[in-house]
Amino acid sequence: MVHKTRRYETTQPEIERLHPPQAALEDAVADALANNASIDVTGVSVIALGQTIVLKGTVFAPEEIQRCEETARAVQGVEAVDNRLSLTPGNEATGAAAPKPPVSS
Repeated sequence: MVHKTRRYETTQPEIERLHPPQAALEDAVADALANNASIDVTGVSVIALGQTIVLKGTVFAPEEIQRCEETARAVQGVEAVDNRLSLTPGNEATGAAAPKPPVSS
C-alpha cells in the first residue's frame, strides 16, 4: 500500500466558478435573439468575453446581420458587440435570402 500526503490537510479545496456572469449574459443574448421573430439564428453562436458579446456564424439576409447586433446591444449588461456574422454561402453577391429550412414540429 502506498501512502500519499493529503493534499488539503490544512485548508479545504476551493470550488472555482467558471465565469457565471458571462454564461448568464450569453444565455440572455441567445434568448433575445431566439425570441426575435425577424431573425433566423439557426447558424448563429453567442460568446461572452467579459461584457463584450461575440456573434459568429451565418444568417440568410444582410438585414439579419444588423438586427442580430441591435438585439444583442439591447440586452442589459452588454457593453460591446463584436459582430462576425456573414451571409450563408451563396448569398454574398446578391444578398438574396436563401430558402429557409423547413420547421419540424
